[in-house]
Amino acid sequence: MIRHIEDLLKSLYVMASLVEARDPYTGGHLWRVSQFSHLTARDCGLGETDAARIALGGFLHDLGKVGVPDAILNKPDRLTAAEYDVIKTHPEIGSRLLSGHPLAEMVRAAVLSHHETPDGNGYPQRLSATAIRNGWPARRCRSMPASSASATPSTP
Repeated sequence: MIRHIEDLLKSLYVMASLVEARDPYTGGHLWRVSQFSHLTARDCGLGETDAARIALGGFLHDLGKVGVPDAILNKPDRLTAAEYDVIKTHPEIGSRLLSGHPLAEMVRAAVLSHHETPDGNGYPQRLSATAIRNGWPARRCRSMPASSASATPSTP
């Protein structure tokens, strides 16, 4: 049983590795977000099991970028509003890519809601602080912004 779970976890890491291989921006970004999320979760008093789940979510959060066209994903210049709208679909794409995976619910909240903000101006669902899922607690208790983990691509 343990071996089966390890294999399932490895398959999630393989999925995230596809994003790293395809998007030069994410080179190292997923690892940094994963490590930052783990440290923050532990700093917030969460146990190792929850911190490990959150770290896995950090590693997979940009999974949906595999569904964003290369011309947009690798554009060196500022994105147009239309291009940014396409980028904003990546959380939902990532959530769909996880569908059917036995461990999807461990990380779905991180993948789907990592761009939500307490003021309700995030995406894709524009959730308010009270509606943001409990599955990504490091997002709520962090002591420094996730942007500290890496630079952000140009947005309109």
